[in-house]
Amino acid sequence: MPSVPDLTIPATDLQNFDTASRKEWLVTNGLGSYAMGALTNGCTRRYHGLLVAATKPPTQRMVLLSRLEMTIIAGERTYHLDCNAYPNAIYPTGCRFLVEYRNRPGPTFCYQLDQLGQLEELIFMIHQRQATYIRFRWNGATGARLQIRPLFAWKDYHTERRAADGFPAEASWRGDQLLLRDADELPLHLFADGATYFSDPVWYYNHLHPRETERGLDDHEDLFTPGYLEFDLLSDNPIYLIASLEDDPPPLPGALNKLRARQEQTIKANSSNDETIHQLMLASDTFVVERSAQSSINLVGRSTIIAGYPWFTDWGRDTMISLPGLCLATGRHRIAIEILSSYAQLVSKGMLPNRFPDVGEIPEYNTVDASLWYLNAIGLVAELTENLDWLTDEIYHAAVAILNGYRNGTRYNIHADTDGLIYAGEEGVQLTWMDAKVGDWVVTPRIGKPVEIAALWYHGLIVMAEIQERRGVSSKAYRTLADDVKASFRERFLRPDGLGLYDVVDGPGGIDIEVDGVIRKVDPSIRPNQIFAVSLPHSPLNPDEQKMVVDMVQRELLTPFGLRTLARSDPKYQGRYEGDQNNRDRAYHQGTVWPWLLGPFVDAHFRVYGDRGARRSFLEPIIAELNSYGIGFLPEIYDGDPPQRPNGCIAQAWSVAEVLRVWQKVRV
Repeated sequence: MPSVPDLTIPATDLQNFDTASRKEWLVTNGLGSYAMGALTNGCTRRYHGLLVAATKPPTQRMVLLSRLEMTIIAGERTYHLDCNAYPNAIYPTGCRFLVEYRNRPGPTFCYQLDQLGQLEELIFMIHQRQATYIRFRWNGATGARLQIRPLFAWKDYHTERRAADGFPAEASWRGDQLLLRDADELPLHLFADGATYFSDPVWYYNHLHPRETERGLDDHEDLFTPGYLEFDLLSDNPIYLIASLEDDPPPLPGALNKLRARQEQTIKANSSNDETIHQLMLASDTFVVERSAQSSINLVGRSTIIAGYPWFTDWGRDTMISLPGLCLATGRHRIAIEILSSYAQLVSKGMLPNRFPDVGEIPEYNTVDASLWYLNAIGLVAELTENLDWLTDEIYHAAVAILNGYRNGTRYNIHADTDGLIYAGEEGVQLTWMDAKVGDWVVTPRIGKPVEIAALWYHGLIVMAEIQERRGVSSKAYRTLADDVKASFRERFLRPDGLGLYDVVDGPGGIDIEVDGVIRKVDPSIRPNQIFAVSLPHSPLNPDEQKMVVDMVQRELLTPFGLRTLARSDPKYQGRYEGDQNNRDRAYHQGTVWPWLLGPFVDAHFRVYGDRGARRSFLEPIIAELNSYGIGFLPEIYDGDPPQRPNGCIAQAWSVAEVLRVWQKVRV
């Protein structure tokens, strides 16, 4: 069985700006804050920075410390180690000195400076502390000095800083730290023990973010530096910088020991000696975060899941889909139950919130599937426990409220129709996971009865029936409704042409078909949503029907890195996710590949064929991608057409979660 790819990057890749700038590193702190950059050791996105702090964890992120300008001076020799993009220029080209990159215990850059010596830079964060640590170690000639000029953005992470707008914070040197504080009293401490500080306020203009250029967004910004620091470089004397919102962050090297201990604990939570499992376990720890105790949302349990870095916060749908892989497959059962308890308090009219906005914390209830994925998560926790002591009244009543809300009707015309299937949708609203919208145009509205909602509804009814039976309560009502849903599902979604299942039935769009003398609307688009009718533990289909669905999805939608969202034969298919926001949103669910769908596909294929070798072969290509985009992570999406470029978030929760969950089964 192959192990995880080596997360050490060779010099040939590091010294090529185009190659290195498309690979990115990421560290996080369990509160929504992060540090992130390209392997050039520079910033190629507006979201990059050495301290991107969630000022109201896990939201309201600000890029505070953007990057460091690093210069080594030895006599008359000067080496500029940073590497930055400007319009029509890369300057300086410090990446040419890079000879190695390592990803553990944190991003580590090694610079070889001719015969002078080697400088190693390590970047990391520790759990639930608002600080980024940077350690420099020197192995080389005496008499060299390291000059560091910190460059600050001090902005919302979705924006770009402009010098014309001024710099909102004042800086002062106090003993061993540079202190910055803005009008809102947000402090940033840059601890630099052993440094000599020189005040020299300067603006650096027109820094280019090439990844934003490709996304059709504002792509350049100005950065401010109040001065620079100088250190003597000694082989036996590491240099430490700490950028922190706290005035007393744990000192180095103790903080590094804390990081190593947490990484070891995370890996040991799984008994496997498989390095792939180890790396995915470490990646999983990135997404599980806590909301601030000062949050305006008063929850008993504060744990939640970040949907993806760098630009997503926590989403209800993503949280529930990711929970089995990030929490149950990693032994974090207590956190899984805490998340279920947290979201139980937010159920409203039978619905879970889909999103907590970055600015303000009024949840948005605009999803039809998040609540049903919540029921699935409850079922999976129940499978792992001998008793139901963990099933609090709060969680149980939330589940009942979901079933009652969907059966009787709730927001956005979500209700059980006379055939027992769930109808959902209104004009101008996107409720399923295929939720792209361009202006007022919903790209894939899917109004009507979507196939995965029907499958999740049937599965949720059986889950609750089984829980009722374990509690010694009658399950007849749920069982009876589930039987009706199953019969309707097979009657309404099975295609007579053998191409699997219709994507949506009884909606305003699609084509007309005749069923028992009645004209009905169906959407015949070949999409991956039907795979859930086979992958979920309780399927409404018989074995032959399950095989038909799996075969069709494998033939029409499977790629090495996930499932396409639309068959290539469809006139609406778009094989490239690129261009400005409108173009990207048009392609988001019209052919773009999603790695997280490998999880349900692999489950469905194994259910039908029981082929362990095939299960492994489906996953090996995506495992190799741990070294291709976000180092140690799996991305949000890929292009539908080859060569399938990774895109979107470099680290996506449900991509990591689902691949981890099913990869664990490979070794069983």
